[in-house]
Amino acid sequence: MIESYTVAIAEDVRYARILIRQLCEKNYLQVVAEASSGIEFKLLARDLRPDVLVLDIELEDMSGIELARQLRAELDYTPQIIFITGSTDPLNIMAAVNEVGAFYIVKPLQEDRWMIAITKVIDNLEKQRHRLALLKQADRLVEIHVQRKTIRVAEESILIVEKIPGRKNVNVYLTTGEVIESNSSLNQIKDQSSTYLFETIRGFLVNLRYVAGYRREGGSKNLLRRFDVYFHNSYLVAPLGRIQEKEFAEQLNQYQRQGFLSVQNE
Repeated sequence: MIESYTVAIAEDVRYARILIRQLCEKNYLQVVAEASSGIEFKLLARDLRPDVLVLDIELEDMSGIELARQLRAELDYTPQIIFITGSTDPLNIMAAVNEVGAFYIVKPLQEDRWMIAITKVIDNLEKQRHRLALLKQADRLVEIHVQRKTIRVAEESILIVEKIPGRKNVNVYLTTGEVIESNSSLNQIKDQSSTYLFETIRGFLVNLRYVAGYRREGGSKNLLRRFDVYFHNSYLVAPLGRIQEKEFAEQLNQYQRQGFLSVQNE
C-alpha cells in the first residue's frame, strides 16, 4: 500500500495551483488546502497540519521565504517545504533553503523537476514517521533543540552525535537515515543519555548498540594509535583515541556479553 501524505499549496496564480495539484495527485499526495496569500495559508497550515508545504516565492502579501520562516517558528511540528521560484538570484534562494530546511524547484514547473524534489520529500517523511514510531517504543528519550523548538528522539534511534567543527551546533545522525542539526551542545545530549552513548575524541558520541567493531585508523602512527569505529548498516565512521580505547573496548564487550545490544548487531 502506498503511503499517503497531505499537501498545502500557497500560490497566487490559479493555473499554477492546478498544475501543482495534478502533480501531487499523480504521486498519491492529498491536497488539503490551497491559498493565494500568506496570511490565509498560515491559518490553514495551523489548522490542517499538512505534511508538505508547497510555497511560491512571490505571494500576494508576502514572500514565500518569509512565510516559511514564520511557519518554522510558529508550527509545533516540522513539515517538509518546497519553494517554487522564478528567481534569478540563486544565492538568495539557497540561503533561504538552508535556513528553513527546504527544497526548491525553478520555474517553469516541469514534471521531471517536480519528481526530483518530491522524491526527496517523501523519503524524508518516511524517515520522520519511522523516527516517531521508535519514539513510542523508546525506553529512554533525549531532547534536542532545533532552532527555537525542542524535539524528542529515542536514544535507541541515535547512531552518532558529531560536534560541527568551528560551531556550537551538533549533527545528530539517526538510524532512520535522518541527520538533524541541533543547537544543543554535545554535553547537553550526553547528560540525558545512558552509558550506551560513548564519547570519543573530536567531539563525537557513538551508540554502542550499533557498533560493528573498530580498527586502527588508516595512516595512523603507532604513537597516536587512533582508531576508526564502524557501525552496522551504515557507511558512517567515528574516531576513537588511544586514551579511550581500553574503556571503549571494555564497555562494548560488557554489553555484548550481557546480551544488551540490539538484534541489529547480530
